[in-house]
Amino acid sequence: MRIVYTDQDDTMDYERRTQGLITVEFIPIDEYLVSETLDHLSQGLTSAMQYFRVDSFPGMCAVLAPSRAEFDRYITDVLQVDIEIPSNPGRVALPQQKNLAILSPRLWEEESTLSPHHFGPIVRHETVHIIEEYLSPDIEKVPRWWSEGLAIYISDQWITLEQEKPELIAGIQNNTAPSFCSLCQDVNLAYVWGWTCVMYIELIYGQNMINTLVRECSDNIMAKLGETDSSFEEKWKRWLPLLESSLT
Repeated sequence: MRIVYTDQDDTMDYERRTQGLITVEFIPIDEYLVSETLDHLSQGLTSAMQYFRVDSFPGMCAVLAPSRAEFDRYITDVLQVDIEIPSNPGRVALPQQKNLAILSPRLWEEESTLSPHHFGPIVRHETVHIIEEYLSPDIEKVPRWWSEGLAIYISDQWITLEQEKPELIAGIQNNTAPSFCSLCQDVNLAYVWGWTCVMYIELIYGQNMINTLVRECSDNIMAKLGETDSSFEEKWKRWLPLLESSLT
């Protein structure tokens, strides 16, 4: 089956392959990536649905965009998301509702800051975002540290994160972890440290609380926990040294 997207300057003729709940759109040059993409998406979707106790899901569609320009066009024209043009080299995937745009990993060495070996972890990461948005009462209000923390933690990206973000281990060892306020305001800090907050919440309050927060809260996570930003920061930082043994 072919899906044709057209704008004023170009026509992109995609083929489509479906496996279970997942559809991948691609052009012939990327056909060799389709089975791998379906596998990673299936693993990520199954894991996220199990964690969040989702019994049924209407399915998702991912597109392997064959160029940076087509990736950007698909996001702006099809997904209707405003992004910088050309997009940041660090951006290789973007979820929106039940759809996922992926820059073909065939291009990552030259057109991104990531290596193709990141492909599986990133795809699984994005499936967590898709399930979170499916369950969230207002995804637009969800703080970045929480959303990225969930995706990194539940997709198991955190297991190798210390190899790529040495500041994480250094911050724990030297007691220089950022303030929770900084975590809320800085995108990079949200990626590096947000998952540790999610892990802490799971360990202290349980997986049921994580599910409650995803389904019932948007910007009032601390209130639901009965904490303020400062009281949460104090307890989280007190716990962080216990995490080091899991990372080294």
